[in-house]
Amino acid sequence: MISISNSNKIEQKTMNKAEVIKKKKKRVVVPEFFLFFFLSTFEQVKTFFFFFWNQKKKKKYLIAYAVWQIWGGGLSECSPRWVWFVLLLGAFFYHTFDGLDGKQARRTGNSSPLGQLFDHGCDAFIYTPILMTQLSQTQYGVGWTLHGAMICAYIVFYMLNWRCRHQGQFFFGFYSVSEANVTGWISLLISSIAGCEIYQTKISIVNFQLNTGDLLLFVLIFACIWTTISEFLAVSCSQNRNFSFLITKKKLLREYYAKCMKEGKEDPGSYIELVQVSVFLITFVFWALTGAFEKHPYLFLWTEGLIFSGLVHRLIVADVCKLKTRKFYNLLALLPIISIFSVLDVFFNVNVLACLPTTRVLTMSSGEVLLFIFVWELVCWLLYVVRVINEIAAILKIHVFFITDKHNKGH
Repeated sequence: MISISNSNKIEQKTMNKAEVIKKKKKRVVVPEFFLFFFLSTFEQVKTFFFFFWNQKKKKKYLIAYAVWQIWGGGLSECSPRWVWFVLLLGAFFYHTFDGLDGKQARRTGNSSPLGQLFDHGCDAFIYTPILMTQLSQTQYGVGWTLHGAMICAYIVFYMLNWRCRHQGQFFFGFYSVSEANVTGWISLLISSIAGCEIYQTKISIVNFQLNTGDLLLFVLIFACIWTTISEFLAVSCSQNRNFSFLITKKKLLREYYAKCMKEGKEDPGSYIELVQVSVFLITFVFWALTGAFEKHPYLFLWTEGLIFSGLVHRLIVADVCKLKTRKFYNLLALLPIISIFSVLDVFFNVNVLACLPTTRVLTMSSGEVLLFIFVWELVCWLLYVVRVINEIAAILKIHVFFITDKHNKGH
């Protein structure tokens, strides 16, 4: 499944120099799923696999999220000001180190596609708690405004990685990641000083009464529309020989895709990827119509974030390994079913789940249904991550989470 490019030999040489690999050691198979979900929380993980050391930046925001979850007001109530200050510190350190590690890796000659895989894969997972905490300042409550803002943010994140997958380089416009981070810092700083109640202040713009918190929503909507259109046109025009003249920076095109264009080969999967993310977005819009988001907001959002991070990670793996995009995988298996059942429930008042032999009637908004779907996606994630990590480890001839016995270090 995985075919690593020649640039990935950097990791093999580096690990040989650091004596991370001991050829005579027996391989220890550990659920590498913990790499993605608890890498940010446990500091000692970095000793297991030395090039993951920079992922400690995720730990800072997960700790801040835990503080918000325990002592904060959640999605519907205003949190104490000191909670916003903790979130501000977590966001500042996370975003700062997240921007520095790539520059440091490139400066020292240690950058590689494998580093992109783990860095951006973890970023995709941490994206959901970041959105939940920062959007909760506006006190939108558990409703369509909050969910719509999160969907807009998901689209921006996905489209940036989608363009990188097909053009080989991230392109940040005049308002992108860094600008969004600064906007988040400023909003958290305001909340830590004046309290989040300030975002409920009424303002009048051209005879329209708005809350100050709505300004953040407008920024997200603008960024979503701008990013979606610009990234789609950039990739579509560069892959279409009839419209390639519209792209001014042709040098950003990878040789692989340029060769495909020249020889008239098929697209490696850009439109399939857009269909997949569209199915994901439509599914959760229909599912939210059933009341699942209002009844179980955290379980709903974490399920949504889990699938989203899976989509992004598949995108990065296809980019790193130069693979064609698969049309179907288990992480997406339940999405059509959820969509159909939700549409039947909302628009036709048909509850398909009522025929199940359960003690009480289940609906698409029942907690048991959400928990089942969450566990399903979690298991799919687990199987996928273990397979990918094992295949990468086999190609690079490394042992993931292997600790060398200090008594036999020289043997």
